[in-house]
Amino acid sequence: MNSRIQNQLNMVGACITVANSTDYKPVWTGNPPADFGTDMALLRTNYGNVTVLAAQADAATGGGGDASSAAETALENAAFILARALANHFKKNGDLDNLGNLV
Repeated sequence: MNSRIQNQLNMVGACITVANSTDYKPVWTGNPPADFGTDMALLRTNYGNVTVLAAQADAATGGGGDASSAAETALENAAFILARALANHFKKNGDLDNLGNLV
């Protein structure tokens, strides 16, 4: 996903992973401030809940967006083919005014 929200969630997930790594967890576990451990647990829980909601939102909107993008591409391709056919027709018949309108 290339959304700002997903990028921010990825950043928070990376921070949680680093904080819970074997290199850094001993630095904050059982050390002041005492609330840090509780806050980390709450952050992990909230992060899990938010990532689930973000995935649901992406599934709900991504499908429509993907379908819209595919329809737009198909429409653009059809319009290009029609424009080329009209340009060839106008050029063949010497209709330079209409040919100029296409270009």
